[in-house]
Amino acid sequence: MKKILALILAAMMLLSVVACDKTPAETPDVEQGGDKTDDTTAGDGTENDDNTVGSDVIAPTVEAGTLGETLWNAFKDAVAANEAATTEELANTLVTNPAIQFMGGAMPLDAATELFTGFDEYKITGFESAALYMPMIGSIPFVGYVFDVAEGTDVNAFIKALTDNCNPRWNICVEAEQTVAGAIGEKVFFLMCPKTLDDGSQGGEMGPVGGADVYYPITLEEGTVGYSFWCAFEDIMIEGAITNPAEIANALCMAELVPMGLGAMEVAPGLLTGFDNYEVTDFSSGAVFMPMIGSIPFVGYIFQVEEGIDMVNYVNDLSANCNPRWNVCVEADETLVGYYGNTVFFLMCPASMGE
Repeated sequence: MKKILALILAAMMLLSVVACDKTPAETPDVEQGGDKTDDTTAGDGTENDDNTVGSDVIAPTVEAGTLGETLWNAFKDAVAANEAATTEELANTLVTNPAIQFMGGAMPLDAATELFTGFDEYKITGFESAALYMPMIGSIPFVGYVFDVAEGTDVNAFIKALTDNCNPRWNICVEAEQTVAGAIGEKVFFLMCPKTLDDGSQGGEMGPVGGADVYYPITLEEGTVGYSFWCAFEDIMIEGAITNPAEIANALCMAELVPMGLGAMEVAPGLLTGFDNYEVTDFSSGAVFMPMIGSIPFVGYIFQVEEGIDMVNYVNDLSANCNPRWNVCVEADETLVGYYGNTVFFLMCPASMGE
């Protein structure tokens, strides 16, 4: 499994440097390390208890209560617990932190690595070992590294080179809100990420994508039917060429993601397939996409929600009131609910479908 994960992450790194537009964005104010200290104060006036770690600390000035602060503190704790921990072990600790609400993984890097996600053409040097940790979904503006710098390397200069050459908009369509860099001894922490990943019963807001807030289904599992349809929906929304629910539903049907014929049609607020006696309302336009064969446990919807509606409550209500066994004889394996802006994606389906 670790080998498969490493291959997936390696492929994502390669793709990240051949994006449609490689023009770096202006780097925002960076929350980077300062002078070495044993007792530092963050930029917001909150004291960082960095003297709990025996090694020299270069503490970032990071906004209190943010994801960057949470992961920096987790990094400090992990090093304090085991100063001999490898960069890969530390990266695995960080990517499995409860604050992270996405499926992700870590992979080791060595000094011969040429391509670094988030750094465009800049090649990072001066380290003996490193590890990358990031989400499986490439549209989330999150990438983190742990470095073990080489003997004789100036750690302050190493951190400055990272912050000077990183590109928070490496993913073109999304942009990290925080760049956090610091060190404990020879181990360097570097992270570009959103300030928050809100936890919700069906996913979490992952920040702006193409100018819209995104809420990812928490049940998203790579390799499933639902994953394929969500990724296709995500691509459509990022491209932005079509926004009408009926057109989006038709595009999903035409994508031939499953070995069966799918059809789409517009729907009006009221009783809808898959929701028993619950009336789905508060959308200005909507469309259903489903197979021609009624015995297949598959039904999907695209809704354009009315202005002023709380989107998180809306998707949670859909999830709470749907019935995966609406078809009586069969039952859907997956229920996925998410949104881009005010466009909601809903799908109940099998996890896999044979040819």
